Amino acid sequence: MLNSPVEEIKQRLDIVDIVSEYLTLKKAGGNYRALCPFHNEKTPSFNVSQEKQIYHCFGCDKGGDMFQFVQEMEGMEFPEALRVLAKKANVTLEKRNPELENKRTRILDIIREACEYYEDALKESQIGLKYIEERKIKAETSEEFKLGYSYDDWEKLYKYLLDKKYAQDEIFQAGLVVKSEKSASYYDRFRGRLMFPIQDVHGNVVGFTARKLIEKEEDKTGKYINSPQTMVYDKSRVIYGLDKAKTNIKKLGATIIVEGNMDVIACHQAGFKNVVASSGTALTEFQVELLKRYSPNLIIAFDMDTAGAEAAKRGIDVALQKEMNVKVLTLPGEAKDPDDVIKENPALFKEAIKNAKNIMDYYFDTALKGRDLNSVDDKKKIAKEILPAISKIGDSIERTHYIQKLSELINVPENLLMTKVGPRARAAISTKESPKASGRVETNRYEKLSERIVALALFKPIDFKYFNDYLDSEYLVGEEIEELYKKMVSYYNNEGQFKVDEFASKNPELGKRVEILAILGEGEFSDLSEKDLQKEVVSSIKDLEKYYVKKRINQIQAQIGKSEGEGNDEDIDELAREFSLLTQKLNNIS
Repeated sequence: MLNSPVEEIKQRLDIVDIVSEYLTLKKAGGNYRALCPFHNEKTPSFNVSQEKQIYHCFGCDKGGDMFQFVQEMEGMEFPEALRVLAKKANVTLEKRNPELENKRTRILDIIREACEYYEDALKESQIGLKYIEERKIKAETSEEFKLGYSYDDWEKLYKYLLDKKYAQDEIFQAGLVVKSEKSASYYDRFRGRLMFPIQDVHGNVVGFTARKLIEKEEDKTGKYINSPQTMVYDKSRVIYGLDKAKTNIKKLGATIIVEGNMDVIACHQAGFKNVVASSGTALTEFQVELLKRYSPNLIIAFDMDTAGAEAAKRGIDVALQKEMNVKVLTLPGEAKDPDDVIKENPALFKEAIKNAKNIMDYYFDTALKGRDLNSVDDKKKIAKEILPAISKIGDSIERTHYIQKLSELINVPENLLMTKVGPRARAAISTKESPKASGRVETNRYEKLSERIVALALFKPIDFKYFNDYLDSEYLVGEEIEELYKKMVSYYNNEGQFKVDEFASKNPELGKRVEILAILGEGEFSDLSEKDLQKEVVSSIKDLEKYYVKKRINQIQAQIGKSEGEGNDEDIDELAREFSLLTQKLNNIS
């Protein structure tokens, strides 16, 4: 008889199958080998032993069993990895065993409880059932995607979860309730809405998208609202429908990506089971890497001429940098989304998939439309549209191919085009090869933004009260600029006004820096209208505040992981509270 769930899971699962979900393994003697996912290498040194059920990399020296592998790959603590593998092995874990719980698993339990509550509520909701019927969603499809309904009530879910012995803070940290700004009370975040549970790649419900079903004049919220970022939900790391699509993506050799949750549901119901949704946002590097685990082929299945096209293109750029093969599917007729096409005739959608066009060919066709190849102006426009896309291609052979194609098309020498695309491409490759480089690029961007906002404060000293009220020195990136701004604030608070020349004379050691920033401000902002200057101030402060809050959230996540490892429950509770307040603040800023 097996003594523990860990041993039972190891008996039922094979480490080769687990690792194969993440990496392409090749047989090498008695073992399996792959490129190590934990460090950059060109020659495979990551080995998996089926006999011993362990892995080891001879390049970076990381190794362990299937539990350690999942923890490393997913950034999980042991209790979460145990749950993931138990689900795969069909092993039932005893509830409330301290070994199986940490803060994150507790939050997952609350969200799962809420999901089941919403599902039950839908069964007795006339408005919810009517909407599902109108959208032609079958009962079994609704059940498969765990669709639910949130009562049009301020506290119904909140009280239900309290009765289940969950604490106020925990329910708040799960993103299910909102803290009132006027009192210490809480109220349900989702009310009178159709609920779409968002599941991670392992099938855990981590958040919700909620569609408004009841229109009220006083309700100013959007048609769709989402869970805020929580300890278990980060929209940049989750892809809607991937938990259900991943097996078919591997089997069919491609991911079809659509815009909305309802499109995913309609596609799966019609038998297109390798479909996932971007949920209207640009694909992130993490999401692209996640999709690439299952197939290097990506088919974009929504209108590239819509308002969401820019977000789609940003996601495509990331996919090209990661050397994915990207195609664009053109919807037939006047159809706006796959749901419309499938309702008319599923065969039309199947034909559209078959005729999907390589993304670069699509860009070429779009750039050429209505253009005269004998016109210098049109040639410049074509190059201007296509070159940025070519620069994003991670594979050098493919990039060179499209440079040659453009060269022949507009009759401009390749070397001239290369000078325009080369630096961008090199930047893309260096970022791709070094995650740290990507972080440095982002830091540099916010350092420049910090300099820009302080230059703006020097350019518009008459409005310094606004800077003083809304720009915290902690938001600024770069020690020098932060110290300068602190002294500016100190001077303003002492004098009650801000005079650049007087400030510079009182702080001679900063004179040169102030002079440079003042010149920058004059050059950047002198042509802007008063209204545009106000927009610049507000948007720059908001961007810096968002960056600061996101950075602090990441720091707290790391601290929570460390405290969980050390068993510091008091620290975890305090950090979790700060995490939830910051995520609500981030949501408010956005």
